[in-house]
Amino acid sequence: MKLVCTYCEAQGTGRVIGEVAPFDDPTVSHGLCAVHRQQLRQDLEALRQDIGGGPTRRFGRLAVALPAVCRIAGVKDLVLLGTVRTVGDGGMAVEFPGKLPTGSFLRVAVQLQPRPIEVECRLLYTAPGPGTVIHGLAFTEPKPRGFAVALLPAD
Repeated sequence: MKLVCTYCEAQGTGRVIGEVAPFDDPTVSHGLCAVHRQQLRQDLEALRQDIGGGPTRRFGRLAVALPAVCRIAGVKDLVLLGTVRTVGDGGMAVEFPGKLPTGSFLRVAVQLQPRPIEVECRLLYTAPGPGTVIHGLAFTEPKPRGFAVALLPAD
């Protein structure tokens, strides 16, 4: 299966950036070439700077859908599986199946490849979501500028 850059294809060049299994399949799949991946990261960083934190938030947020594993400080053997929905340099919003107590300290492992990134957070608020509960988490220590953009998939 040929892998074509989505942006190059839209520009009419249809740049082939690689192949993926099954190699005898004539179907075309899509990704981003290195040039457009870098351009997208720069555009997202510029957007992050433009939106800033708004009137109630110090840090802007990017929408994502990343699996997460959560452990609550001081609670042995409790593991929650959830989904990170937004992330910024100061915190993130994570959907979990149940509501956790506000003020809890959590260790969240964002499931990225090749390995998870663990962050320590404090639960600031909860809000009902579609079949889940959204948990607003603040990192116990702000992350370096561009932390959220670095979580975006490389390919």
